[in-house]
Amino acid sequence: MGAGPQPVDLGQAANLRDLGGLPAEGGARRLRRGMVYRAAIPAVDDPAHHRSLADLGLTTVVDLRGAQERELVPAPWLDLRCRDYRFQATAAEAGDLASARARFSFDSPANVRAYMVSLYQGFLETHAASFATIFRSLAEQETPLLYHCTAGKDRTGVATALLLEALGTPRAAILDDYLLTNAFDKTRIRWARKPSPKADPTVWDPMLAAEPAYLETAFAVLDDRYGGIGGYLARRLDIGDAALARVRAHLLE
Repeated sequence: MGAGPQPVDLGQAANLRDLGGLPAEGGARRLRRGMVYRAAIPAVDDPAHHRSLADLGLTTVVDLRGAQERELVPAPWLDLRCRDYRFQATAAEAGDLASARARFSFDSPANVRAYMVSLYQGFLETHAASFATIFRSLAEQETPLLYHCTAGKDRTGVATALLLEALGTPRAAILDDYLLTNAFDKTRIRWARKPSPKADPTVWDPMLAAEPAYLETAFAVLDDRYGGIGGYLARRLDIGDAALARVRAHLLE
């Protein structure tokens, strides 16, 4: 069995991969394959793509997007024989980069990068309810499970980092998985294909990329505010030791 997360080739599905194979418990164990997937919003108008997704046998999908994103681009999960499609009706719009690009006047890559860092400083609070849904679903063995946002890199990246941290994946491996997003073609994401409102398209590069400083910012909040993953799970997500033990027992080999 090869190590590391495996991309799933589904044509228009940007940034979809299986977390199986990643190390856990400091490298003593690994995640089982075919249990947890992370992704961008899938193509919504490709029947062949839908059939391929259906072949994953998904039981649960957790949508991390806000209401406006879900209304503009409805997720196609109800067509994929998935039993449960879950989202927070009042999910924060933080992370909706299409809206941010339309609303704010960014005049340099540095300003865009600072905006992205500010998002990551807040994700542990703004999306706590959605992250808790992922952990509770896994504790109840509602797998195979897939979670996604729009680009599958920011909210999805932080959700993945929290899950892997809880499973004892070394942070270097968590960062490596996060940066795999940069190997995918972000222009497949609908909003990224729109012409930039700025003459210089490179202004938006930091918004399309996964950069180490972004995830490191989220880890800093995790450590400084909560004393690590255990404090965050218990105090913010209400995920206790028993639930976490069930997650580990179900996902690790």
